[in-house]
Amino acid sequence: MNMVPIYVALIKAGRRTIASVPEQDRAAVQAELDNQPQASTDDGE
Repeated sequence: MNMVPIYVALIKAGRRTIASVPEQDRAAVQAELDNQPQASTDDGE
């Protein structure tokens, strides 16, 4: 079972950290996070 999308969602929601991801999945999760567009904090001012 591919847990990477679940770990990515949990990290983005603040429920898990990359350090808490099992080592065998950590590189794939980090790569997926690196490919995600960053949330903009620009409020237009």
